[in-house]
Amino acid sequence: MDSLVNKIVSYLTSGINLDVVTIDSKNKKEEKSEEKSKLPSKVQSAINKLKTVYGLDITQKHIDKELEQEGSWREDAGGVNQEAQTSITKLIKDCNSKFGNLGGIVSGYRSYDKQVENFGSKAVKRGIDDVQASNTLPGFSEHHTGNAFDIFSTEESWWNNKPDVKKWVADNASKYGFRITYKTQGTLRVAEPWHLYYTK
Repeated sequence: MDSLVNKIVSYLTSGINLDVVTIDSKNKKEEKSEEKSKLPSKVQSAINKLKTVYGLDITQKHIDKELEQEGSWREDAGGVNQEAQTSITKLIKDCNSKFGNLGGIVSGYRSYDKQVENFGSKAVKRGIDDVQASNTLPGFSEHHTGNAFDIFSTEESWWNNKPDVKKWVADNASKYGFRITYKTQGTLRVAEPWHLYYTK
């Protein structure tokens, strides 16, 4: 049986140049990478504004990090999803009823231009890599979809000092139609217990 298998393998591989196969598969991987890094002109235009307005040099490395963390770019919805807004308002009200007045929505819908301002104003002070750990480049934010909200505080220390609130939000977000996008440290993003995304 082994000799038959060996003959079949020998026959199947006899005319194949393995170097060509290796190079061909490498080229296909590179083509896939290039496809992923091609962004729609409206996203590329928003990223270019970081250079023209803030003097920030966003490289392909920065874009590749976003693609690895976020999976893809996001369409700008043009405004908040009213159903998501109603649901986050209820979640906040219920949490405030349980724990006292903690606050409300810190950030909701954000256009590409608003994300340029959000990212750029921070990055000129702190550097691109530092800001990118907790803010996306324009075109990649879930806030563009109108379904994402940052609630109560975007300070890690605030959440660490309120473990009961942090646990309640984590345990109850899905009951209101939300998920916490960044539950743990990702390839790029820090854990963000405040960032909720509407999934209904």
